[in-house]
Amino acid sequence: MKAAHYFVFFCFTLFATAQTQADFEAKYNEAFLNFSDTSKVRTLVIEAWNMLEEQTSLQQYGNYIILQNIFRTYLFDEKMAEQCQQKANATLTFNYSTPQEQTHYDNPLQEWSTNYLMRLYQEKELAFGKRALQYLEAHESLWSYNNFASIAGFYERFGDFEKAATLYERALKLAGKDPNEVATLFTYANFLFKSGDYQKVEELIALNDQLLARANEYTQLAYQVGKQSISMFYHLYTGDYVNYVKASDQYFDYLSQQQTADLGYDAYALSRLSNKAFGEESSDQWEMAAKSWQSADSAWQTANRKNQETYPNMPVYYYSLSSLYEAKLGRLRDYQAPLAELDDYYTAYQQVAPLQPAMRIARAQQYGFYRDTRYRTEYQSIVKNMSQTRDFTEATRPMAHYAYFLMRDQLEEESFRVYQDLFKANLEWINDIIFTFGEKAFVAYYATKLKEGYDNFHSFVKQSHDRQQALSGKALAQAYDNTLLTKSIAFKGVRKRKQAFKLSNSDGINALYEAWIAKKQDLIRCYQVLQAQEQKNGNNQELATLINEDSLTLLQQEVAQMENRLATESKDFRTTLKIGAPDWKKVRKQLKPGEAAVEMVRFRWRGAVYYSDTTYYAAYIIKPDSKSPEVVYFPELADNLENRYYNYYKNAIRLKFEDEVSYQQYWKPIADQLEGIDKVYFSPDGIFHMISLPTLQNPETGQFLLDEVRIQHVTSTGNIGQTENLSFSTSQLFGRPAYEINQSTPQTDTTQNRSFVRNFRNADVTDLPGTEQEVKAIEQTMRAHQVASRSYLGPEAVEHAFYTLRSPDILHIATHGFWSEPNDQNQSSYQLFNALVNSGLLLSGVVNYYRASEPAFTHDGILTAYEAQNLDLEQTKLVVLSACETGLGSINAGEGVYGLQRAFRAAGARYLVTSLWKVDDVGTRDFMVAFYNNLLETKVVSQSFRMAQKAMKDKYQDPYFWGAFVLTGG
Repeated sequence: MKAAHYFVFFCFTLFATAQTQADFEAKYNEAFLNFSDTSKVRTLVIEAWNMLEEQTSLQQYGNYIILQNIFRTYLFDEKMAEQCQQKANATLTFNYSTPQEQTHYDNPLQEWSTNYLMRLYQEKELAFGKRALQYLEAHESLWSYNNFASIAGFYERFGDFEKAATLYERALKLAGKDPNEVATLFTYANFLFKSGDYQKVEELIALNDQLLARANEYTQLAYQVGKQSISMFYHLYTGDYVNYVKASDQYFDYLSQQQTADLGYDAYALSRLSNKAFGEESSDQWEMAAKSWQSADSAWQTANRKNQETYPNMPVYYYSLSSLYEAKLGRLRDYQAPLAELDDYYTAYQQVAPLQPAMRIARAQQYGFYRDTRYRTEYQSIVKNMSQTRDFTEATRPMAHYAYFLMRDQLEEESFRVYQDLFKANLEWINDIIFTFGEKAFVAYYATKLKEGYDNFHSFVKQSHDRQQALSGKALAQAYDNTLLTKSIAFKGVRKRKQAFKLSNSDGINALYEAWIAKKQDLIRCYQVLQAQEQKNGNNQELATLINEDSLTLLQQEVAQMENRLATESKDFRTTLKIGAPDWKKVRKQLKPGEAAVEMVRFRWRGAVYYSDTTYYAAYIIKPDSKSPEVVYFPELADNLENRYYNYYKNAIRLKFEDEVSYQQYWKPIADQLEGIDKVYFSPDGIFHMISLPTLQNPETGQFLLDEVRIQHVTSTGNIGQTENLSFSTSQLFGRPAYEINQSTPQTDTTQNRSFVRNFRNADVTDLPGTEQEVKAIEQTMRAHQVASRSYLGPEAVEHAFYTLRSPDILHIATHGFWSEPNDQNQSSYQLFNALVNSGLLLSGVVNYYRASEPAFTHDGILTAYEAQNLDLEQTKLVVLSACETGLGSINAGEGVYGLQRAFRAAGARYLVTSLWKVDDVGTRDFMVAFYNNLLETKVVSQSFRMAQKAMKDKYQDPYFWGAFVLTGG
């Protein structure tokens, strides 16, 4: 047996021995599963050490080596690691020798095992690693995954991460070569977690699956454990907390099944409940998290009580997890009792070993929430070392928490300095993350690791503004710069990735890009077949299905992996994607007299209480003569604007009654700061994506906002200043699709609107004759202005036609649109994907597809937002979605609307027209004809759009008819 096999044999045969061995194994596995919580690992490993000390039957070589690796690799406790090594050596028939007394062996395996492998975990000189690598290189019989990975871990411990990465990769090529070796991929995965290479972790997960599929009885258990543990931590570190909790439960369920001893309690309860509570807390499920943290406390106390009954001399380590959480909620009144308990915990810990970085971060945060001023000293040391460690599992979050605590304690100047340092560091991280991650992982990582600091800073600005602090102007400037950087940052990443892929000028990259697009199409078809089956089968679980959720998940993983390959192999990818630091003064420079830029921001209030239900909307404003940005805070809380007042606004539009409320709630606070302003570049956030501002009626003047000020919607005010005079030479027009091909008498929509409720199998996918009239009228206008035009009507308006488009100047689509809220399960499993596939446009043949007895793996007649973002529209100047509710989708604060609006902009469209509510068929036709007549005369999109709105207002008066459409872009 190879030395690496010998080590792994002890690590993964612990289930088969006596009850006391099972106790030890339970402790070890619980520690293994909680490596993100160093203090918990420390407690569990010390308990396991004491078990070995008290039970001679457990004093085996493998048991000591297991603990030694944890002490050295994760806890950095050389003192305990050396004790483990000494105990381990004492169990062998031969004694470990010091370097001066080494015994050399003729057998390379014994030589390697005795004089190199075991010493890798205790040597303190880098030169030893070089000698070990030379010996391994010279003996091919020793080449295995674990042997090379062991040397990689040695270099990782010494901070030579480049060498470590090279050796891990070399080890990876040997994984699975020997069917009896367990390639412990978690060690490499943990290295990748710290370095932020999450795309490589995805590859490791796929490799582990391959090795598991062909594992023998000896190795299957280890690969199963490896698969679940790597996946669990992957979800944790990418912020997918729903799947993190799910994976955690599955993992502990699996371990419980393997446990042979009856311990009298659930040995995994503490870890299971802590993970659940952390996931709930991180997902803002605060009341559920409070109960879970209390349950975790009970589980910890039960475990301590049971352990002391069995091992009376075992020290007890404990502090209340729920008290810390209650402090975050602002519910804790007595800080002294839990603080004393916490100090006792760390005092006991430090008697054994010094605190390591992760534990110091945890303690600093705990001091902060318990209002102990020692947090300042702790954080100062942590922040000083952050630039050197660059640990992606923590990122810059400690700085964000430190700045918050200082702000809470009204130490504004010190807090502002920390925030400034934080934002400089974050810019580096954002650029690094964009290069490293695909879209899904980037969205999750940014939201969970970096966004918190930017969000908290809005509270800092409000506190500084309310207290009339001298640094308020500087804080407002920083806040505006932050908003320019972060708003729709994921959208920017999508656009830049696509541009980088297409500009690579490599046949290989071009082929991979096309394969990636094709794989994404396979993914959407898989989803369509699944949807068709669900509609047909209902809740009948006995009916066989062609495609299940597992195959959908597998395709999602393949799409992500191909995107990762594109990111790493594309030429000049990093240069193309690099984002520079924005400057609000550049926005001011672009403004003409009488113009203003407004950035809306939705943020949660972080004051005396960290987890607060209080959420505000703020408008940051720049004018041509601004010395610094101004800010307006809406008096109504976000919850009221998003629910009570928004429902009132929708009902006023739908029922066509005079609205005397909405102007006051959604515009008056801004209007009061816009004296002398005629044009506003408006970048919305949150509920403001759902409000058509021109439809707001000023109760003082009786006029609609349309008549009082020119409002131009932009994704970011950083985009203003581009020329608005455009030329048009080509157009592609789609209208009146034959939803059911070969239907003799189309069913006409008696309500004459372009809305649709998703049920594609039914005959109520009604015909829209007005869309054909609309397209023909627009085509006539195009030709009159020498714009080449191609129309797709009836059976020609098929989904496939969109994939042949090559950046027409104008793309016009008149049909049914739909948006439906994803169910919670889909939302949690892949939020971004599900938001995009639940928004779309209906095209020819959709009813035929969903009425078929068996769903086909072809186009289904629906152009979803997920598919639309892959269209070739990089040079397209205008896309018009002449359908209902095409501006709706999943609203993500700071990111905009995940739906058709985002998709067509990501595909490349400069300007986009979408709708916010069900639009009248005839009224829409008249609006579009007026818009294009104006556009082809003036060549200015925003001006032409407003002229069309005014013309329709003169004809129909009620905002329902003229206010549904929103123009975004520029």
